[in-house]
Formats: sequence, structure tokens, C-alpha cells
Amino acid sequence: MDTSKRLVFIFIFLLFINPPTTLARKKKTPPPTLAQQIEQILNSSPISNGFLGIEVYSLERKKIIYEKDAEHLFVPASNTKLFTTATALAKLPADLRFHTTLESSGKTDKYGRLGGDLVFVGRGDPSLSNPPLPYDPKAPRSAPPLSAIENLANQLVARGITTIDGDIVGDDSYYVNEPYGDSWGWDDLIWGYGAPVSALTLNDNVFSLSISPGEAVRDRAFITTDPFYPSVKLQNDLITTAPGTERHVHVDRSPGSNLLHLWGTLPQDAKTEQELIAIVEPARLAAETLRDTLRSRGIRVYGEVRVHHRELWELSPTIAPRSLENTKRAVLAEMVSHPLREDLKIITKVSQNLHAEMLLRLLGAQVKGEGSVRAGLQVEKEFLKEAGVDDKLFFFGDGSGMDPHNLVAPHAIVQLLSYLSDQPYREAFVDLLPVGGVDGTLGSRFKGTSLAEKVHAKTGTLTHVNALSGYAISPDSEHFVFSMLTNNHLQESKIATATMDKMLETILTCREPSSGKPRKK
Repeated sequence: MDTSKRLVFIFIFLLFINPPTTLARKKKTPPPTLAQQIEQILNSSPISNGFLGIEVYSLERKKIIYEKDAEHLFVPASNTKLFTTATALAKLPADLRFHTTLESSGKTDKYGRLGGDLVFVGRGDPSLSNPPLPYDPKAPRSAPPLSAIENLANQLVARGITTIDGDIVGDDSYYVNEPYGDSWGWDDLIWGYGAPVSALTLNDNVFSLSISPGEAVRDRAFITTDPFYPSVKLQNDLITTAPGTERHVHVDRSPGSNLLHLWGTLPQDAKTEQELIAIVEPARLAAETLRDTLRSRGIRVYGEVRVHHRELWELSPTIAPRSLENTKRAVLAEMVSHPLREDLKIITKVSQNLHAEMLLRLLGAQVKGEGSVRAGLQVEKEFLKEAGVDDKLFFFGDGSGMDPHNLVAPHAIVQLLSYLSDQPYREAFVDLLPVGGVDGTLGSRFKGTSLAEKVHAKTGTLTHVNALSGYAISPDSEHFVFSMLTNNHLQESKIATATMDKMLETILTCREPSSGKPRKK
């Protein structure tokens, strides 16, 4: 064998007994880390040019599994309600009930004539709207919207009262007269979610506006309200147009006005639509409704309707209480609510703003003796200190999340929820939250995923803002606390929430041993 052939043979032999690594074993590409997976989800989402903060904490391992800008401050929207309801569970009696009464200092003679004013006293009962209690997402409203008024009026009839010589007074002085948050948008105040706050609240301080096309083209649209309040006026400039044309319906009302103006065009083939519209001056409207209901039962009312508020400046110790508060009155009729805890579920499950604001004032009234926003926020701040929540990581101006000046860091929410997980009322708190794929504001989310029925969390939505924070159980039964807040994106909420849901599922199904780290104190 010549030299050249011998060299070729030796090369082939060596190649066979010692092949290159690339030929013998294909090098494996390491799987993407959890951080890389989250970045990939974010980079492919239209919300990527906004701001996002996340923290996920394992209760078993006592480690942060994933975080991103977790100590940055974000507008939390309705995640604010987590703090309000948690404070209520910690500081208020579990069986607290509200008492709404009709009272008078006057005497009733043998003819059934009440010789004095009839005072309609509200003490913060949010359930005079007759929601289905205990909470049931499938149950209809338990009674007509004005049945609470009818119940009280019937009690007066049963007492033999036929005439009221004095005035009907709507008394909501149990809470300070602060109907709106300092920073709420004026354009939100017309809608049901921006209803005014009062200790005398009827039907959630809203009415339903029903809008249907007229019978013929160029007819005015057909508009009705429920309940019907005589003091609410409608200016109807909404015109019916040909079938198939575009719908342009506008609703407007000047702040503090009872005149609702509708204008625009409504196609003849449009379906009937309903909107919840906020009322103004709840205590006055409740008193007017009581007067009208009494008259419908044959009770004559000769006086006027007036209201009794408590203003913030009246809380000064140097100012004497007004005469109405110094008068001893007898209770002529009374309604007692369900336990407060039943309403906490309404607040969180359907994100009820008005009830959350009433709860904040209730905290002030019950704990500080002052039914004001400032007193309620002070109670909340003191509780959060007890819970170990860093006071540099939150600021609240209301109890519902309507205030765009509210700020909170995801880490602060995780601190709160972790604290609650060790409290005796832990199960009660978790039971308040919407359940993924089951009820409340999470009823349509997480369906068909590994997290269906495994997420108990509070949502949050404002313009350019979405939030989701709560508890979750992974497919392998590990328990987590999490908070996800996104601000300043320009997408529809459904796009933002889809991105957040995908990230949460990725985090909870990923097993990356090195990703966990101890909680920051």
C-alpha cells in the first residue's frame, strides 16, 4: 500500500474510533428561562410599550418565584378594594348589621296624625338596593328596587299613621357629606360606577335607562327609566334612522343637574339597550321617594322634603352639633340588613365602587367615630402597618380605585396577601374574591386552562390600566400569592388581560429551580 493510501486509511480509522462530537451527539439547546419566556410574551404583546409590574411568591417555599419592577408604583384601579375589604375583615365585627329607620320626635294622636317631622335615617346600609344575598351570580335581584321604601311605608300604615304634619327629612349625617372622591373624573359621575356616596343610599343610587328605537324613521327614540323618579327629567333628541345605519347615542348631564340629555341617531333595527345612570343628591331623592310612597298608601304629607347632612367642617370640636342631632326621637319603622360580610363579597366579586366607598367611611365611623374618607383611610393605614406593608409602596385617596392618584407597588399587594394568608379570617377573605372561570369579574377568564377554578383574585380596570392580584394554585398544587399591574398601555382591556393571563399561567407552570429567592423585608 503506497503512502497516500495508507494515510487515507489511517484518517478514516481514526475518524471511526473517535468521531467529532457534532457527529456523535447533537448538542441540546437549553430551554428558555422563565425570565426569557416572560420577555417573549411581553415582546409579542401590543401592551409592551406600557409599564408592567409583577411579583409571584410561593407560600410553601417562602420565595419570590418571579418579579419585574415589583417595587415600582402603579395606578391599581380596583385592586384598591383589596386593601379596603381586608381592613374591614380585620377591624369590623363579622356580624355587623345596618339599621335604617323612620323616626320622629312628634306624637301621634288618636286620628293617626303625626305632629312633627318624619326623619328617614340612613346608617350606611348598602343593601337597600336589594341585591341577592347571600351572593349568588345566577340569582335575580331579590326584590323590586324600591321595596325597601315600601317596607318602611307599610310599617307606618300598620301603626295607624294617616297624616304627617311635618317635613320628610332625609338624614345621611352618619357619614360626612363627601359624595365624590376629590380626584374622580367629572365625566364618570353620570354613570352607575361613579354614583355619589351617602349614608342613605337607595337602589345603589342609580336608575336604569332603557333606550329603544321609535316606530318609524325620524321618530324620537323610546326612553324609559326604572325606577321612575319624578325629579329626574329627560331631554330626548335621539332620532330613529333607517335600518342598517350607524348608531350614535350620546348621553350628557351637567354636574349636579337632574336633567339628562340624550341626542344622536339610533337605527330602527337596533336592539333595546340599557345603561345604569347615577342619581344626584341621594338623601333628598330617598326622602322624596318615601313621601311619594306614603301618599300612594293614603298617608297625607303636609310638609316639605329636606335633607340633613354632616359637613366636614362640622366635625371641629369647637362647633356645636345642629339641633336635629340633639332631639330625642322614637323609632316608628326599621329595616335591619344582612351581615356586613355578605356585602364584602358583592364589593369584590362584581367590583362595586359605591359599596367600597361606603365601606371606607364605615371604617372611619366604627373605629374613629368619624364617617369620613380621611378617617377611613387612617384606619386602613394603621392596619397596613400592622400587616407589615411598606408605607413607601402605597398611597390611597379613596376606597374603590376610582381615584387615578392611587398608587401601589405589586410588592405591597403581595405583602398584604401573604399576611392575610396567616390570619384566622384567611378563608373568609379568599371566599370574597372572584374565581377564575367561575364567577364575578373572572367568570370568563382562565376557562379551558390549567388555572381554571385555581385563581382567586381581584381585577382592576381604568383607562390605560389593568390589574390582577390574588391567590393561585399551580397544576402541581403549590400555593402562590401574586400581583400584576400594567399602566399606560393603549390597548383594549381584553388584550391586556389576555397577556397578563398568559404570563401568570407561564409563571405557575414553570419549574426553574434557580428562579426563586427569599422575600425582601
